[in-house]
Amino acid sequence: MCGNELAHEQHAFRQHLRISRRGCVARVHGSRPDDQPKSRASPIQRLECNVSLQKRRFDHFNAECIDRDFFTPSIAGHECPGLAAVASVEETIPLDYREYSPKDMLQRAQQFCTELSSRRTVRDYDSRPIPAGVLEAALKTALSAPSGANRQPWRFVVVTDPELKRQIRERAEAEEREFYGGRAPNDWLEALAPLGTDEHKPFLTEAPALIAIFLERFGVTDKGKRIKNYYTPESVGIATGFLICALHHAGLATLTHTPSPMQFLNEVLDRPSRERAFLLLVVGYPKPDAQVPDIEKFPFEKTVTFR
Repeated sequence: MCGNELAHEQHAFRQHLRISRRGCVARVHGSRPDDQPKSRASPIQRLECNVSLQKRRFDHFNAECIDRDFFTPSIAGHECPGLAAVASVEETIPLDYREYSPKDMLQRAQQFCTELSSRRTVRDYDSRPIPAGVLEAALKTALSAPSGANRQPWRFVVVTDPELKRQIRERAEAEEREFYGGRAPNDWLEALAPLGTDEHKPFLTEAPALIAIFLERFGVTDKGKRIKNYYTPESVGIATGFLICALHHAGLATLTHTPSPMQFLNEVLDRPSRERAFLLLVVGYPKPDAQVPDIEKFPFEKTVTFR
């Protein structure tokens, strides 16, 4: 196929294959004017019809995850943007799954429940360093979390440098003084009262590690094109939950700290503007005399319903 013919066919392909605003393969429409003579479908047009059929089959899987300029498969050496929607779905690997007996399944579920039920938010930290490799393993667990369209919009910054921790504490306490000094509504302060929190945050410098968790609002390709991320708060929240569970399982205490606002973390940690600070996780050993609030979780029946 010569260059002019290829350009003509690609132009026809783009007319027939409309890409929705969300970057997905959306639908195929005929665009031949009524006064044009009928002709046999070209290879590109036949391929287009196949894409339409495949798209319908995998619509729920593909939706919101295909960027036509990011994926550029080729046919006979010619690039055909947008066709990887089908190819990417069909590439699979065997599921790594182990089934347990009903007895073992129940035992594992109960053991995990008992372990996680002992987790408490800790504000009194020992300065002992965390053993090498523990944070890395816990973070790898977090990276295995599911995410919208597999965009993985989380970014973790581990802070152990004393000077950086000092800067974070200084900026966080400045924000918290304004929060507790008048910015927070009274009902919010009343809700926080049983926890004994205030503007003083010594744990930010006492704990051996802080993990700043950022939400990437959109990605950027090597060519500088913006790629939309999907379900970002949900995705980052799930990954954060994985991380907290992994750290607790390893024997470390955590605290989810959310100074309001948190934009200063981008400046202190030199993060790009497309990332938004989601949460600051304090990690370490609790002090031998650490205390926690005497509070309880809601009864199971209040929060769970079977239908």
